[in-house]
Amino acid sequence: MMSASTRKKLATWAQSLATGEIARTLTWQQLEDLVADLHETLANDSMEELARVGDLVQLDPTNTANPMFAACIMTVTAVKSWGVVGYVQGLGEAGRIGGQAYYRAQFGTFEKVGRAAWVEGSEDEAKEEAK
Repeated sequence: MMSASTRKKLATWAQSLATGEIARTLTWQQLEDLVADLHETLANDSMEELARVGDLVQLDPTNTANPMFAACIMTVTAVKSWGVVGYVQGLGEAGRIGGQAYYRAQFGTFEKVGRAAWVEGSEDEAKEEAK
């Protein structure tokens, strides 16, 4: 994740931009250093820090492509460069187990809320079965 010093530099930069005092607050060298720090931080962030297989995420009710999934809790089964794939478990009926409704959520359209004890059909599970 982003270091505390980079966060502080970014906050200073953002405040300076908002007040129009960027020229008096940061020198060009400081600005170049900040951009380099941010670039390095983003390059070092792993997808695993953003989401992991087995995470429980709640889908943003105002920013969900399919309104049927709005505010649902989803179990993450795969992490991709653009977001996560996961499922919402169906209840089933007449004593039969329901299926999984799969969904693809882009980063920024969900919040992590916990971890699942069991994950049905994850890519990790498929890799283990292939061994």
